[in-house]
Amino acid sequence: MNTKAKPFIKWVGGKGQLIEQLEAKLPADFDNWDNATYIEPFVGGGAMLFYMLQQHPNINRAVINDINSDLVTCYRTVRDNVEELIPALQDIQAQYYALQDMEAKREMFMAVRQRYNEKNLDPIENTAKFFFLNRTCFNGLYRVNKKGLFNVPYGKFMQPQICDEDTLRVDSELLKRVEILEGDFEKTLLYAQDNTLFYFDPPYRPLSDTSSFNDYTKEAFNDDSQVRLKEFCDQVVAGGHSFMLSNSDCKGKNEADNFFDVLYSDYDIDRVMASRNVNANGAKRGKISELLVHSYRNTKDHQSNKINDYKPQHVAKNKKFMLKDFDKFMSQLKETNQTLDFFCDFDKISENVEDIKLSLCMLNSLIGASDLRKSVETIWNRDKNAFSVMDILIAVRTRDKKKILDSVGNCVPLESMFISVDSVMTFLTDTGLGAVLQNQQVKNLVDYVFGIETGLDTNARKNRSGHVMENTVANIFTNASIPFRQEVYSREWPAITEVLGDDEKRFDFVVETPSKVYLIEVNFYSGGGSKLNEVARSYSDIAPKINSVKGFEFVWITDGIGWKSAKNKLQEAYGIIPSVYNLTSIQEFIELVRN
Repeated sequence: MNTKAKPFIKWVGGKGQLIEQLEAKLPADFDNWDNATYIEPFVGGGAMLFYMLQQHPNINRAVINDINSDLVTCYRTVRDNVEELIPALQDIQAQYYALQDMEAKREMFMAVRQRYNEKNLDPIENTAKFFFLNRTCFNGLYRVNKKGLFNVPYGKFMQPQICDEDTLRVDSELLKRVEILEGDFEKTLLYAQDNTLFYFDPPYRPLSDTSSFNDYTKEAFNDDSQVRLKEFCDQVVAGGHSFMLSNSDCKGKNEADNFFDVLYSDYDIDRVMASRNVNANGAKRGKISELLVHSYRNTKDHQSNKINDYKPQHVAKNKKFMLKDFDKFMSQLKETNQTLDFFCDFDKISENVEDIKLSLCMLNSLIGASDLRKSVETIWNRDKNAFSVMDILIAVRTRDKKKILDSVGNCVPLESMFISVDSVMTFLTDTGLGAVLQNQQVKNLVDYVFGIETGLDTNARKNRSGHVMENTVANIFTNASIPFRQEVYSREWPAITEVLGDDEKRFDFVVETPSKVYLIEVNFYSGGGSKLNEVARSYSDIAPKINSVKGFEFVWITDGIGWKSAKNKLQEAYGIIPSVYNLTSIQEFIELVRN
C-alpha cells in the first residue's frame, strides 16, 4: 500500500501547507537526536504529527494532547478501533449520498448535529458523527457555544468523502506509536524525556474582532492563556528541552501590536507566509504572515534570526542618549523595598485560624489517640462538619478546590475525603497525618495551623510588595508637598476613556497641575518572571494613547533588581514611554511638577 498517513479530519489552522517551512525551522541537528521524543500539546488536525513520524525515524516516542475531548476520542478510536469505525463511516456516508436534494441533506446534517450534541454516544458513534459533521459543515470548522455544543452551520456539500478507508488504516497503524492525552497543555511536561522537542500550535490570537476561530471548547483561549503558554515554554526550556511554536502575526494587521514580540522576546522569532482558508468571504482568503517562535538559535536553514527587526521605531530614536540614560536608570535599581512588617500579616493569619478554631479544638482529641478510628467516629457522631477543615492540616486551602488521585487512579476533589468515616481514615492514613497525631508530634492543632497559615501567607507577599511601593511613593509625594489622589479610574476623563477603548483603567496615582494631568502607575519587582514582560508591554501600549490626549501624560514609576532579568523589555518600554522613573530619579518628576 502506497497510501501515506495524513490528517483524517479538516481543522482550522492545519499546518499541511506550512510543513516545508516548519521543517526548515527544526533544530539544525534534530536528525542526529537519538531516541527523540516529539510532543504536541495542541494536536488539532495532526498534519505536523503525521509528517514528523514519517519523515524522522529517530523519533522513538510521540505524545499528543488536546483539550477537545471529542477530538481526542477520534484519535483514540482511529488508533484502537479503526475496523469498527470504517463500517460506521461507510453507513453514514451512504445515507447522505442517497439523499437527492440539498434540503434533505441539510435536514440530515441538523439531525446528526442534534444527536451529536446529546453527548451520550459510544466512541464509535461519536467519532462517526464527528467525521460527518467535519466533512459537511461550513468550511470544516469546529466551533462550540458557551454550553459546549457544536453550532457550525451546514456547508452545502453534495458528496464529500467521509470514509477514506486506506488513509484511516495507515493512520491507525502510525498512531499505535503515539500516546494520546486529553486535557490542559501543561500536563504534557510530565512526558518529556531526554532529547524532547515540543511543537505548540495553540488557538491563534485573533487578528480582529471578527476573525476568531478558536472556540474549540467552551473555555476561551485568551491573552491570559497566551501568557500562561509562554510561561510553560519557559518551563520546557528550564527542563532542558526544546520547542517550536506557531501563532498569528498581530503586526501584520497592526504594526503597533507588539504582543508576541514582547512576550517571546527571550526566544527567536521568524515570520512565514501561510494560506488563509476559513474566511466566509472568498476574496479575503490568501497569504498572511504567521509567527514561528523557537528556543534554539541554529535551525535547519541556518538562518540567524533577527528579533529586533520588529522593534518599535521609538526605540531607535535618540539611541545614544537613551542608552546612556537607561544604563544610569538600571544602575539605580534597588535590591528591595521590604521592611520588617512586610513578611507576615499576623492579623490576617489570626483571623483565618479563628474562623476554624472550634473545629480544630474538636480534632485535638485525635492527638495521642490509641484507637484512631474510634476517636474519628466519636467526633463524626458529634459534629461531622469538623472534618471539613482538615485540608488545612496538609497546607491546602478549601477555596483552592484541590484535586487528587484516589487509590484506584480516579481524579477526585480533596474535599471528598471528608464525607465519611472511611474516607477520613483514608486521608489520615495516606497523608501520614494519622501517625503524626497518634505519635503526638503535634501538641495542639490550633497552634499547628497558626504555623501553617504563617507559611501560606508567603503567597500574599507579592500583593503586599505592590502596596509597599504605593505607600513609599505616597510618602515621597507627601513629604515633597505634591498634592495627589490614589486609585483613580480612567472613566473620570471622557477623552482618556475614548483612546483607551472599552478597557477601564485604574491608575495608582493622579497628580494634577494647572497645565497637565499625570496618570501614574507604580510597581516594584525584586524578582524576575514573565509578569515583568507583560507589564512593560501593557504600559508601552497605553502610554502613547494617553499622551496623545492634550493635557495628559502617562508616568511610570518602577524599581527593583528584578528588572535585570527583563532588561530588554524594560529598555524597549523606556524608549516608548517618555516618563519612566525609579525611586532615585523620582525627584526629577517632583521638580517637573513643581515648575
